[in-house]
Amino acid sequence: FDWSPPAYSAPRRVSFSEDLSFAATVEETSPARRQSIELMKSLSDLRRVSVSNPDSEDVEEGILQATLRDITDKAVDLQAKQASMADAQAPVEDLGGARHATNCVYGRVLQVL
Repeated sequence: FDWSPPAYSAPRRVSFSEDLSFAATVEETSPARRQSIELMKSLSDLRRVSVSNPDSEDVEEGILQATLRDITDKAVDLQAKQASMADAQAPVEDLGGARHATNCVYGRVLQVL
């Protein structure tokens, strides 16, 4: 049996939320596509809530590990982190990403905090 893709299938294009060069204008993008792009941006923002330097590439530790590892934090610091995470989760849930894996993980971290 031949498992190769059919000859008529076109290669799939993968793009990221910042790459909208294939659409001439935002108006040409469908509402569902715009919602998906906004959801991806919100999830990206959620992932960077606890990172002190979001442009740093050397952050390999998860938020739960970073939260539990830090033994010198104060209650005020944890409350601020909890508030910022809750604020970052709100747009994700509004855009239909309430059950997205990233949102679920951060929801569990909020329960730990």
